Amino acid sequence: MDAEISSLQEALVTSIAEKDDLGMQLTDALLDMESERSIWTAKEKEYLEANHRLNICLDENHKLSEDLIKHAVAFVKDEDSPEAAARKLTEIAFRRGSNDNVTCIVVELLICVLFE
Repeated sequence: MDAEISSLQEALVTSIAEKDDLGMQLTDALLDMESERSIWTAKEKEYLEANHRLNICLDENHKLSEDLIKHAVAFVKDEDSPEAAARKLTEIAFRRGSNDNVTCIVVELLICVLFE
C-alpha cells in the first residue's frame, strides 16, 4: 500500500512538474509573441511616419515646382522662340550663382481647338 501511495505521489509530482514546465513554455511563447508584436507595431509606426514625411515632401515639391514654373514663365513670356526662352533661363541661372552645368529645354505647346 505504501508503494502504491509513493507511486501516486511520484506521478502527481511528475504531473505537476510537467504542467509547470508546460506553463513556463506557454508563458515564454506568449512573451515572445508580445515582443514580436511590439517590434511589428514599432515598424508599422516607423513606416507610417516615413510615409507621412514623404507625402509632406511631395506636397512641398509640387508647390515648389508650380512656383518655379510660374516664375520661369514670367521671365520668358515675351521671348520670341523656345530657344530664346531657354537661353534666357540659362543666363538667369548662371547670374544667380549656379556652379554646375545648366541645361534648359523650353517646349512651346500649341493648343488646337477643333469645331464640328
